[in-house]
Parts: sequence; structure tokens; C-alpha cells
Amino acid sequence: MVVVWLAVYSNKLYELEDKLPPEGPAAERKVMRRDQLFAWILFFEGVAIFVTWILLLNCGHSNWMISLCGLVAGLHFFPLGWSIHQKSYYILGI
Repeated sequence: MVVVWLAVYSNKLYELEDKLPPEGPAAERKVMRRDQLFAWILFFEGVAIFVTWILLLNCGHSNWMISLCGLVAGLHFFPLGWSIHQKSYYILGI
């Protein structure tokens, strides 16, 4: 229930942000920087899940696969919340 509420809340904030008027070149750089950070965070999450997957298979602990991949997916919300300034993402990461 809380996850659904956070998802709806975040979506509404994105919609409100899109309605704000642009503030010039500084705003464009800020949006580009935020998008780049978002892309890097998702890239590193994918790499972390891949490395976790490989290590667990090589060590013979495939039963931990879902738990550790879920941990990586949860932890990515902390830098994501920092990069897009959404406090609700910190709660989602916990």
C-alpha cells in the first residue's frame, strides 16, 4: 500500500515539475545533469546485479539470487533520491 502511494506521489511531482516554466540555460543544464545521473545510477545498478548474479552462481549460492538482487534494487533508490531530490525515494529504499 505504501509503495503504491509513493509511486503515485512521485508521478504527481514529475507532472508538476513538467508544468513549471523553464528558467533559461541553467535550468537546461540542471535537467541534463539530472538525466545523466539517473542514467548512470541505472547503469551501475545493472552492473551490480550482473556482478552479484555471476558471483553467486560461481560460489554455488544461487538460492540467495533473489534476495541480493532485491537488495541492489532497493539500494539504488538512495542515490536516485539524492539526484532528483525526492525524499520519498529514501523511504522506498528502506
